[in-house]
Amino acid sequence: MITEADMTTLCDWHHGMDVSGWLATERYEGLRVIWDGFTLWHRTGEQLDAPPAFLKGLPCDIALDGVLWGGPGGTASVRRFARRGRDAFTPEMKLVVFDAVLPGPYLHRIEQARQALMECPNAFVTTVSRIGSTDEAVELARLVRAEGGTGLVLRSPEDKGYRPGRNPLALRLG
Repeated sequence: MITEADMTTLCDWHHGMDVSGWLATERYEGLRVIWDGFTLWHRTGEQLDAPPAFLKGLPCDIALDGVLWGGPGGTASVRRFARRGRDAFTPEMKLVVFDAVLPGPYLHRIEQARQALMECPNAFVTTVSRIGSTDEAVELARLVRAEGGTGLVLRSPEDKGYRPGRNPLALRLG
């Protein structure tokens, strides 16, 4: 069983923290999950009963941390799926992967996830950008929110391996 204690938990970015040179990804609203290679786990420790067609193509040799996303405005549909099971699953749902449960630098882990998902139509790896300055990160988070997103996740270049629990090298902005 996998629970929230096995997942990385973001810390909050606070005004004045310098994130120049950090890596940024968009934060997606949905159900926090880990794919362990065989089962899709919700952070509460519950197994999610996704249809076999959705799970087809997910790798069996790498654990992936992400969000089950229902598309823009689809948060209610993924929550309904979590409560009701497979009958409430919708074709718009995708697994948005933002980390792989592996040792090594963040960019290496993301590349491993991207390679593992090349043939999977129901999952994608979030885009990673390097932030030039803290002001750039704040502006990018503002733009993401203006387009209906929830903000950014910022990762320190010092992040050298997947870390369960609260991670001061992974920040939520926005």
